[in-house]
Amino acid sequence: AVNILTYKRLVSTSKDIKPSVINLQYCTTVLISLIVNQLYRHCILHTGLTLSAIISWRYALASFACLLMVFVNIMTQKAIKRENPAIFLLLSAADIIFALILQNIFTTKRSNLFALLGSALVICSVLIIAVAKIRNDRSARRRLKQTGDPLIVDDAERKNEKC
Repeated sequence: AVNILTYKRLVSTSKDIKPSVINLQYCTTVLISLIVNQLYRHCILHTGLTLSAIISWRYALASFACLLMVFVNIMTQKAIKRENPAIFLLLSAADIIFALILQNIFTTKRSNLFALLGSALVICSVLIIAVAKIRNDRSARRRLKQTGDPLIVDDAERKNEKC
């Protein structure tokens, strides 16, 4: 959620930076951190990356997941630009519910009471914030329409479309 909010703030404050540049910087940062991790493993821990590890199915699966994350990041940026951030935040909080459901279906480890309570608190806080944000946006839009100034209403609608 913090990543999404900082991205939204960055895009709304600086009109000169394109989302593709932000995505490129994100991917470059991940690549640099992976290189630093490999140097740490090779130079300090003396456990290098061998050819058998690269050819293994785990390495191939991890590489595919990393490439898939680039696509996911691009789609996330597009969703933030098109949808109300409060609604997007609600949908992204559903990840917690899906993670708990999938954990209970596919693993033998069951969720304990603390995990369920913590996820419920997170979801409730997201719901409270999102509903308050949606209410404030609707009441502000209603007040603007009541003033009757078409320029203000058009500006507010354009601002809402860009966000």
